[in-house]
Amino acid sequence: MSDQKDYLKMLSEVYSKKGDYKNSLLIFKEAKAIQDSIQSNENRKLIANLEIKQEFENKKKEIIILNREKEYDVMIKSAVGIFAALILIIARLVFYFYKKSESII
Repeated sequence: MSDQKDYLKMLSEVYSKKGDYKNSLLIFKEAKAIQDSIQSNENRKLIANLEIKQEFENKKKEIIILNREKEYDVMIKSAVGIFAALILIIARLVFYFYKKSESII
C-alpha cells in the first residue's frame, strides 16, 4: 500500500510538471487517501496495543490486590488461632489453680 502511495505521488508530480494540474490534483488526492488509510491502520494497531498493555497492567494490579487480601486473611486466621490457643491455656491454668486451691482447703 505504501508503494502504491509513493507511485501515485510521483505520478502526481509528473502530471504537475506537464501542466496537467487537474489530473495531478486527482492523483494527489488518491495518494493522500491511501496515506490517511495507512496512518489510520497504524493508529488502530497502536491503540489496540495500548489497550492490551493497559488490560495487562490492570490484571497485574488485580492479582497483587488479591494476593494481599489472601495474605491478610491468613494473618487474621493465624491471629484468631493464636488468640484461641491463649484463651485455652489461660482457662486451663485458671482451672488448675482453682482445683489446687480447693484441694488445699
